[in-house]
Amino acid sequence: MGEVKFYYGVMGAGKSTLLAQISHNMHSRGLEVATLKPGIDTKGDDHIISRMGTGHKADMIVSPEANVRETVRAHMGKRGVKLSTLVVDEAQFLTPDQADELVEGAVYDDYDVFAGGLRTNVYKELFPGSKRLFEVAHHCIELTLPNPCRCGEQAVSMVAGLMVSSISTQMAQSILSTGQALTWNTMFSAMNVSTNMSRRHVYCSRH
Repeated sequence: MGEVKFYYGVMGAGKSTLLAQISHNMHSRGLEVATLKPGIDTKGDDHIISRMGTGHKADMIVSPEANVRETVRAHMGKRGVKLSTLVVDEAQFLTPDQADELVEGAVYDDYDVFAGGLRTNVYKELFPGSKRLFEVAHHCIELTLPNPCRCGEQAVSMVAGLMVSSISTQMAQSILSTGQALTWNTMFSAMNVSTNMSRRHVYCSRH
């Protein structure tokens, strides 16, 4: 029986970089690996990319309506091999049902799932996909790669609304809270006007 591991952290914590390394390590051991990302994440188009510039093409892009387990089954059926490891980037953009389907695939189809994503949006609310993964994943691991706030303490959340931007707060909420991004350029603009902050400054920003 496989397991689901959910790696979460703030922007720049190294989630996509870690997933790329996991994929490489499994490939180098001769294991069958498949990669997947939500279609709502248009960063890099059909590629999984990190902030360091490394990346590779995703094997599967899933819409919010897609059944993840069946999508993986169909993909591996075409390849004609048994899956060993599924790597999922930007998992916060999965629906709760798709998070459940990751676990079902791991448990019943016997492969390991390594998923990475943000925990909360700029309003400190859990993304629906992340929330469900916290509830059902076998392991949830926070990535705490040094990523300091302006005060020097470790960043724990991203905050928006403190910087001037060409996009509105309402648009930032739509993009980052619900994940309904139209283009990666627009979404990147929203993230670019947000910043990682320590818990001290997250709460200072509310006053």
